[in-house]
Amino acid sequence: MANQITILGKVFNSQADAEKYFYDIRDKLWRDQETIIQGAEFDMLHNLYKQYCESTDWPIPGDVVSFRVKNIARGSGSAGGTSQGFAVMFSTGKESEFSARTAIKDIVKHNKI
Repeated sequence: MANQITILGKVFNSQADAEKYFYDIRDKLWRDQETIIQGAEFDMLHNLYKQYCESTDWPIPGDVVSFRVKNIARGSGSAGGTSQGFAVMFSTGKESEFSARTAIKDIVKHNKI
């Protein structure tokens, strides 16, 4: 059976469905080089990030003020590269990167406990 996940009241029947939803947002933000500060996509990303932090006991360093997509270095040397991932900006001026796939996986894992 697929792992169901709920983000801000929206039920995804599988992790893959949730990933597709957030990857569609990621791809749109990347294409348009847009930073979002409000609206439905902001609210969904904010809830995803909040649940991710809660499921991993990761501290949130301030109020979330925006989300954008940026190139994120992965690995190093010949095994390294870049991919597009989310960046969240806080009221403190700090920015943190996160992967929707990892967030979804960790939330599902935490909810099974």
